[in-house]
Amino acid sequence: MKTAKPSGLSRVFGSIRRKAGASSSSENGNRTAAFQMPSSTGNYAPGSPEAAAIEALSKFCTTDPARTENDVDPAVYLPTIVESCESSPTASAEVAHLIGEFLGKPFQAQEQIQYKAVMILRILIDNQGVTTFVRNLNKGFASNAKTMLRSMKNPNACVLLIETLEKLDSMFPRDGSDIPAVVSMWRREKEKDRSGSQYGFALQPQFVQPPSLQAYPQQQQPFVPPTVQSPTHRRDYFSREHNSRRLPDPAELASRLEEARTSAKLLQQCVSNSSPSELLDSDLVSEFTARCTSASKSVQTYIAAEDPSPDDATMENLLATNELLQKALDSRDRAISNAREAPAHLNCLH
Repeated sequence: MKTAKPSGLSRVFGSIRRKAGASSSSENGNRTAAFQMPSSTGNYAPGSPEAAAIEALSKFCTTDPARTENDVDPAVYLPTIVESCESSPTASAEVAHLIGEFLGKPFQAQEQIQYKAVMILRILIDNQGVTTFVRNLNKGFASNAKTMLRSMKNPNACVLLIETLEKLDSMFPRDGSDIPAVVSMWRREKEKDRSGSQYGFALQPQFVQPPSLQAYPQQQQPFVPPTVQSPTHRRDYFSREHNSRRLPDPAELASRLEEARTSAKLLQQCVSNSSPSELLDSDLVSEFTARCTSASKSVQTYIAAEDPSPDDATMENLLATNELLQKALDSRDRAISNAREAPAHLNCLH
């Protein structure tokens, strides 16, 4: 297994920990629609790293800011998840188990939950402090991940999962006896899908559409690329169409804007809590920068949409989201510029 690059995630999310206390009193009304929460594999004392990780992960994945009057930011739960996994192998195993459960069939109708679960997976894989985390991605996890991929009910969450699986694949040799079950599963899936009919839309986006969109009439396909795209073009759903003048339906638009805001907040945290050397060499910063750039282009397209035009409330939401994205990108650009100009002996300081 290749060694992950240091990401300093304990510090990256530390500055948002102080918000958690203010938000803890607003638990009612800020969760997504009712569903059966998955069970942990063990019982843990209140206050233990395991109990804290389980609670924080559940709240991060299921908290919906749109459903609370107190504007709870799910990002306040991230420090607890990361630090608990760093301090306790058992907590790390429980988090992996619960993420896997969120990818399973019972949550296929919960797009935001699955997206956030994969986002946590991506963050923990990148975290140098949880180098053993991927060893917890066992057969049960692999089975649920395969279920999510094959159903393709949430294309945007599936794209993020495929990108994450591709990163995992690159971390392990092609031949070996110590390959995590989820990596072996993904390699088999790619081998079966040589034609690209199932996963080609994410692995080769310039040629193929998501399977869930192929069955719709042309006028209902907001993601159809008008021209062949560069192979380096982003694979996420925001990047698939920046030229359409159509506004997504309200539910889809709300989902996209929530994911854009989450990416912007995480980019700001990564930038503000990384040393110059970490900033210049951070895969996570690069990933969130690409997501925010792509999201900003799409949001600007939605602002100018004519089919239909956004109403006043929608326009206000679009403008606020675009402002948040631009602030995150501007702060990243300034930080990168300063990091490149910083003397070499200061790059390791923060």
